[in-house]
Amino acid sequence: MAIPFNERPLCSIDDGREAAGAMGLTKFYELLDINGGPIESVMIGRRRYVRVSSLLRFCETSFSPRPAKPPRRGASCRLAT
Repeated sequence: MAIPFNERPLCSIDDGREAAGAMGLTKFYELLDINGGPIESVMIGRRRYVRVSSLLRFCETSFSPRPAKPPRRGASCRLAT
C-alpha cells in the first residue's frame, strides 16, 4: 500500500517539482535550502531528497500572485516635441 504524499517524510526532487505545480528544475533548485531557499532538503548517499512538510508549508504560504509591474518609460514612449 502506498503512503499518501502529505504523510511521507521525504520525496524525490521530481516528485517535489510535480507536487509544487510542475515548476522548472532550475527554479526548484533555487528554492532549496542549499541555495538559501525556504524548502528543506537532505542528502542520503549521493541523492538529495526534499522534506515533504517543508514543501507543503512553502506551497501553502508562497503562491500568491505578483503585482504587475508598471510599464517602463523609455525613449520609445516619449512624445515627439
